[in-house]
Amino acid sequence: MNNGQQFRPVPGVLGDSGPAQATPLAAFDREDLIERMMGSDGLARQIVDSFIKYIPRQLAALAEAIERSNTEQTRALAHKIKGSAANVSAVALAQAASVIEVAARRGDLTGVLKGFSELCVECERTRSELANFLTSPVAPASVL
Repeated sequence: MNNGQQFRPVPGVLGDSGPAQATPLAAFDREDLIERMMGSDGLARQIVDSFIKYIPRQLAALAEAIERSNTEQTRALAHKIKGSAANVSAVALAQAASVIEVAARRGDLTGVLKGFSELCVECERTRSELANFLTSPVAPASVL
């Protein structure tokens, strides 16, 4: 049941296929998130705040799975991070998690390690952008 809503993928999150990105992806797409929250800046802020609290635990669990060379758990955790990042319009972070997910699915531990390094860089960039969003003035509610 879709209640008349259409599935709309987050731009830049391609999964395991699609063209390479020519330009760097945005760490955070504020306008996309607010649009997906039906214009509610307040709801967007609540979602972002929850994500900021949630993501460190997920990264720690992913690092542990990688350290144990557990490709199935690595794949599942990367998938979870990808979805969580997409939910807050953290496009580059979602894409970085997708790279790990695909590498783990293929059993490519070298690719997983390289991807995890990039994921950590993107996570810091994303956290900075999200923190700026949370401390910025609240946008007036849009008229739908």
